[in-house]
Order: sequence, then C-alpha cells, then structure tokens
Amino acid sequence: MLKQAGYFAERLKQDGGAKPADQIVRAFQLAFGRPPTPPEAQAAVHTVRTNGLFALCQALLTANEFGKPNKIRTKPKLTIFLKVFIKPIS
Repeated sequence: MLKQAGYFAERLKQDGGAKPADQIVRAFQLAFGRPPTPPEAQAAVHTVRTNGLFALCQALLTANEFGKPNKIRTKPKLTIFLKVFIKPIS
C-alpha cells in the first residue's frame, strides 16, 4: 500500500500541478470520483502542509469510500480520520 501511495502522490504532482489545492481536488476525483467537500478540502490541505502529499494519498487509499465513486456521504468520516490519525511528523 505504501508503494501505491507513493505512485499516487507522483501522479498527483504531474496531473495536479504545483498547487496543493489542485492536487487535492485531483486526488479526490481519482480516488472517489468527486471533488472534496469543504471540510474534507480543509483537512486535506492541513494534512498536505503538515505531513506531505504522500500522507494524504495513503489516507485516501485506505478510506472506506475508495473504489466507490460518486457515493454521497452524510458524515465527514475522512475529515475526522485526517484530523485524528494523521499526526505531524516530528
């Protein structure tokens, strides 16, 4: 899974350009078939800034929603996951 997260991060750098916000939108489109919700986008930006794009990719690939495109979510579970389990690397 770690290799796949690395490959995913490299693809996002190529597809999404240099801006983290664009990379995040592309990541959600590829992983879930939809753009991030505002809370997800905010949590994802924080994750990328504190831990890097690789950490976000790893979280997206292990999310329950991965592989289930266009599923409408009622609870921001991924947002909670990013805030609770992705800790800044010291």
